Amino acid sequence: MDAAFRRRGTSVPHDAQGGIENRAPAFLCDAGDQDGVMSDPMNKFEPVGGEAIVQYLDSDLRVIKPGAFVRCGVTGKPIPLDELKYWSVDRQEAYSSPEAVMTRVLETGTSSA
Repeated sequence: MDAAFRRRGTSVPHDAQGGIENRAPAFLCDAGDQDGVMSDPMNKFEPVGGEAIVQYLDSDLRVIKPGAFVRCGVTGKPIPLDELKYWSVDRQEAYSSPEAVMTRVLETGTSSA
């Protein structure tokens, strides 16, 4: 590491192979994070935990509030956003499977799913 990017008098921790360790200062780690290895909390592209709020569009969707999943409108089962395949634009709800879509269609008597 270049000396210009280090404070004077500090050393860079190295692992057994001589590479720089992926360690964070203790004050940046969670209390339960005993080994000091940080997950990347600044990655804005990594999904945030919890339920997302999504606007369902024709052949696309718009994430209104970031999250890791949405809930199936029929079963209530969480669906990870990267696995979401079925939704209704008219009802603005997601479905976990084709069976869930058919259940909703049969309940309402319409085929706008």
